[in-house]
Amino acid sequence: MREKYALHLALASGGLIFLVTILFALVQSPEILSASVQKGAAIPHPFVGYETCDSCHGRAGILPYPVRHLGWSNGSCEGCHVRDDESAP
Repeated sequence: MREKYALHLALASGGLIFLVTILFALVQSPEILSASVQKGAAIPHPFVGYETCDSCHGRAGILPYPVRHLGWSNGSCEGCHVRDDESAP
């Protein structure tokens, strides 16, 4: 009898932790539910000489990036952000 309640308690606790984790992820990144991938703002400065984005845009930089950008490498910036010289006709 005791094992039956222990199993139910473990399953209920695991389910609750799972739901809280999903809700936290949705609050932090609501774009998870969007169907389309949104492009970021254009890079408004020359790229040559400024390849290391986090030197200016790191959490302690002059223009820090949002918290949801944590963990991304410098090489991944151009996956969403377009160079300003490429976006011009």
